[in-house]
Amino acid sequence: MIGVFTLSPFRLKHSLLLLVLLSALLLVTAVSAQDYEPPAPPDDVDLSQVIARVGDDEITLEDFAQRVRFERVRYYLAFERLIRENGVEALDIENPDNQFAPAVQQVAAILVSERDFAAPIYDTMLLERLYHQEALERGIEVDECEMLRLWSQIVNVPPLDDCEPTEEYTEARAQFLDLAQEYAGLSEDDVEAVVRSRAEYDAVYAVLGDDLEIEDVQAVRTRHIRVDSAELADEVRQRLLDGEDFETLLAEFSLDEGVGGNGGELGVIGPGQTTPAFEEAAFSAEVGEIVGPIDDVLGYHILQVNEVFSAIQARHILLETEEEANTALRLLEDGADFGELAQRYSIDTGSGMRGGDLGEFGPGQMVPEFEEAAFGAEIGEIVGPVETQFGFHIIEVTGRSETPMAVDVRHILLETEDDAQAALERLNDGADFNELAREVSVDWSAAGHRGDTLTIFSQGTQTGYYTPEDEVPLAFDEAVFAAEAGDILEPIETRDSYFVVEVQDFTMRPPRETVVQRLRDEYAQNWQQEQLASDHVETTDLWREYIPADPRPSDVFPDLLQPLDTLLEQSQAEYEQFLEQTRILNVLRELELPPDPEAPESEAPESETPESEAPAPETPAGDN
Repeated sequence: MIGVFTLSPFRLKHSLLLLVLLSALLLVTAVSAQDYEPPAPPDDVDLSQVIARVGDDEITLEDFAQRVRFERVRYYLAFERLIRENGVEALDIENPDNQFAPAVQQVAAILVSERDFAAPIYDTMLLERLYHQEALERGIEVDECEMLRLWSQIVNVPPLDDCEPTEEYTEARAQFLDLAQEYAGLSEDDVEAVVRSRAEYDAVYAVLGDDLEIEDVQAVRTRHIRVDSAELADEVRQRLLDGEDFETLLAEFSLDEGVGGNGGELGVIGPGQTTPAFEEAAFSAEVGEIVGPIDDVLGYHILQVNEVFSAIQARHILLETEEEANTALRLLEDGADFGELAQRYSIDTGSGMRGGDLGEFGPGQMVPEFEEAAFGAEIGEIVGPVETQFGFHIIEVTGRSETPMAVDVRHILLETEDDAQAALERLNDGADFNELAREVSVDWSAAGHRGDTLTIFSQGTQTGYYTPEDEVPLAFDEAVFAAEAGDILEPIETRDSYFVVEVQDFTMRPPRETVVQRLRDEYAQNWQQEQLASDHVETTDLWREYIPADPRPSDVFPDLLQPLDTLLEQSQAEYEQFLEQTRILNVLRELELPPDPEAPESEAPESETPESEAPAPETPAGDN
């Protein structure tokens, strides 16, 4: 969420720049009172003049000046914390190793820029009043718990329980209000009004789109076969037109992976890799037992455990050659002590010092060759030599945990409990688990994507019908929405592939939630612009007459922010130089160059028309 006191809660750019400088800008630091006296404005500046009106609410130049001072102080708070945590070196913008340099330089430029610092404050003050009045008009009241929540964010204290202010919160809020009064002349009511405007903005913005009528949009379902050449695409398309089976050609030619599916096989899973309900069922099932339906956030699962893996304890002797490993194996068969051989001869010195002991481990923790041999052995059985990338192992399994550490499992996912019960009945009647998963599971990986266009481009997160707003390339949109159901389109070429597309069906549906939110945002933004351009809002440029340059950083933090004074003076000089150069360029554009006296005169075309009778020059279009 954008901070309440950012330069403009309605202009995200500035808040993000500030967040780059310091993520916790709203932290309040206790500041001792400096008895600060702001300098008087120039004699010709009238602070009481009205610089804007929103309805009957007036904004004076004094209101604006107070807000400018307060926003400056808030930036200084951010710099003060930056230096406290990272040292004054954080302000060194010339140091290429200073990670803060780009943000510091950019924020310093904002602080001296009328356009980037002062103008957004003026805009914000307009919008605060606009949304406040709209909240009153709509009868929207801000809950006091919401106000306390916002205040707790502003003063950086933990969220309040049961909307009850804590002593920490009360103290931090008081410090914040003292700061506003000391350096900007803002009263508690002034600050409270700004905080309330943030809450009112959120509340009004949330309901502005309620009047927007969201119409259904056309959606299409297609499937495709992707190949790597135009010639092959033409061949595949022709074979489809000739009546060959789509899925047969898909399996033969498609470059997309996941065509055939996994039949519901999930592979080996460990604790924490699935939902709690699924994990509990899988880790408590017997091998081969069909369990379900299991209800979780994904739907209804039927599962079967193929294998259970418990952690094992083992020790090994690692040797460089197979001949050495066979010698060690013969010595063990003749009664040699395993631990003593490991200590004397294993090139794995770490485990060798422990008699070859590797401790307890589960599936996926060792290289595959070692793991396969170890998990296939009985307790006390010595196996080997087992060759891996490290050498030749002699392995002894010394123990096995009774608690499962991982399971190899497969599942069928259904949308409803009735569907799951029907699938269970078919399994009990002898249906093949993998084939049934391919047929009925709504987990797309079970049956494979079958060429479904949306499934492929969304990497399995969506399936079926799509609209131009979805994750399908524009080239598809242009072709498929101009086609009819049943069409097999001319191959569609993208950057590195050719797609043979079959249009399956069209339907109408509401836009996706993300699209609806975008439309609501656009509606709210348009409402805001219309309000600002209406007679309800009167704006002027009078705010430019007085943009306070105070307080200076060292006025607020004399011990820490002297270097920031220097940095801002440098930025101010660069900004004024930029303005001067811009002014000169604008003047030069308006000047007409005098004729070059040395340039040859062009000969006028012969004319029989006397000079006194020459026609008047034509008036260029648009100059009338």
